[in-house]
Amino acid sequence: GGKTWTSRSLALFEPGEIGSYAEKAGMGWFDTRTGWISVKQMSGSNFSIGVLFTTSDGGTSWSRFTLPIADKIYFSDPQSGWAVGGPAGNEIFHTRDGGATWEEISPSEISNDVQAVIYPPFVADGQGLLAVTTTGMENKLNLYSLENSDQWLALEQVRLDASQGAIGVSILDTQNLVATIPGTNSIVRMRNGEVEVIGNQDGLSASIVELDMVS
Repeated sequence: GGKTWTSRSLALFEPGEIGSYAEKAGMGWFDTRTGWISVKQMSGSNFSIGVLFTTSDGGTSWSRFTLPIADKIYFSDPQSGWAVGGPAGNEIFHTRDGGATWEEISPSEISNDVQAVIYPPFVADGQGLLAVTTTGMENKLNLYSLENSDQWLALEQVRLDASQGAIGVSILDTQNLVATIPGTNSIVRMRNGEVEVIGNQDGLSASIVELDMVS
């Protein structure tokens, strides 16, 4: 339970392989045997190149796959995963076979005349919740629900009183979400499927750009 730790070196790359020069890496586990590691390669700002490694024997052996984008990787179960980000932050891909193949699944309502940033979704049992901010004539937080495991449908839209920087978003489940809007006292909150905008009382939420809520 964290009282003791052991260190293990992983020979995931060949010596000198360019992919081993990592900008960042992430890890996730479903149990003591099944998990994944994502590695984003150091590259220019116009690229998001990376590799995914998965294990089903506690890390003794690893399978290697190519990621379509390597910014933020999230798996809802060992077979179903999501890759979010890209150079502009507006791409989202889905895998149904543990990372072997990927399909781009972006909300169809996002028009080409706005700048969009997609945040990692929450998905469980074929249902999901996705948050997307768009900047254009109006700045909005757009919420989508997952239908039939492969289609994002518009759920709610909230006008934002700020246009710069990433917002802090924490999705607890398909019915509950909290988002802080940097530079403002606004907090967007979804509780049991109902969306509201509240004002932060001490002003400190204006500095939050990443958020992770437990409840």
